[in-house]
Amino acid sequence: MPVAIFGITNDALNLVVNLLLLFLVVIWLALVWWTYADAKRRIDDPMLVGTAAVASLFPFVGTIVYLIVRPPEYLEDVRERQLEIAAAEARLAQLEALTCPYCEGDIERTFSEWQGSVFQQIRGATCSQCHMPQSTEMKPVANVPGAPLRRTHSHAFPGVDLALTDFPDKDNQKNLVEAFLATTLQTAICVEPFGGGSKVGVLLDNVATGHFWPSGAAQDRRAWFELVAYSGSNVVYQSGVVPDGTDLITGADPDLWLLRDCMFDAGGTEVHMFWEAADYESNTLPVKTTFDPASPDFYKTHKIRFFPPSGAPIVPQSGQIDRITLQVKIQPVGRDILDDLVASGDLDAGVRDAMPTLPVGGMLEWTPATATQTYIDRTTGGTVFCATNTNINVQADKFPAPVRTRCSP
Repeated sequence: MPVAIFGITNDALNLVVNLLLLFLVVIWLALVWWTYADAKRRIDDPMLVGTAAVASLFPFVGTIVYLIVRPPEYLEDVRERQLEIAAAEARLAQLEALTCPYCEGDIERTFSEWQGSVFQQIRGATCSQCHMPQSTEMKPVANVPGAPLRRTHSHAFPGVDLALTDFPDKDNQKNLVEAFLATTLQTAICVEPFGGGSKVGVLLDNVATGHFWPSGAAQDRRAWFELVAYSGSNVVYQSGVVPDGTDLITGADPDLWLLRDCMFDAGGTEVHMFWEAADYESNTLPVKTTFDPASPDFYKTHKIRFFPPSGAPIVPQSGQIDRITLQVKIQPVGRDILDDLVASGDLDAGVRDAMPTLPVGGMLEWTPATATQTYIDRTTGGTVFCATNTNINVQADKFPAPVRTRCSP
């Protein structure tokens, strides 16, 4: 006679209950094994591994508790981070000799910028964690029989530089770089009715890079902001509108917001080649130093810049500003630099013409309908209407964008 479980005497129902209990036991045993295996990958202390496994013997509850308290990283990831930091520190030691012979400034500053950022902390990110994303599943480390499994890294290393001559997978490289740049900045267009016109400001935050932006040969980078204001179909103001293939520096409009380093020789004359430099001046965007919103440093990367820079209102001859567009752009190497190399015979003109202008994210558009966020101008007491397609906090503290005084634009 079948054993009646929970007082159930119906044979068919009793069979279902037996199978369900068997299923729960199998799941429980599988969780015990999974907890043990996962703990071995995350915990270096065998006693703690054993404790986690024993705790999982308490059906289901033990595994749930383990999931709550387990270390966030695999031991393999921790060791890899330590190796990366050790390698980076060794590289930095090598670079100590690569300083300007005049001002002793670093030739390569990106690593030192990262060292001063929040990203160098234990829950931050190393260069490879941003630029060499890790796979989410285990894969063979090599195409040979018996190769061990691990979570592999992409070696595309998207940043900003692109191949200008024949190179494998060039189109995919460009797509990866543009996708990477799209996550770099948070932006907003903010407009305050003022003086019979509109006071226009651009608010932005360098939220995603582990260094200043732009960085890595910032003396060669050309990052700028293309802003166009309309009244109806008429353009009433524009800055940063540069035709493709054009030298950004020569004939630049006086309101251009251009992010770059300027370098100077011992006599104070601006130069383009780092081996000629004795000093430099920069207005690149600073890196975040804390993830704590309660810290007074949290919003110091919140930068605002007005168009025109004086903060004077834009007053159309007729009507009102009803649409403003903003597009951030970057040239990996400025065409003015490339023109110097072509003129000296050190670069083929065809390479110069291949240098792209890359968008940094999509175009942002301000209209009265899209300006759904507001804040109060502390100086005028007026309401400022902002449009953004990011998570930037327009009501938070704002700081003037860095400026250069020794070179223009």
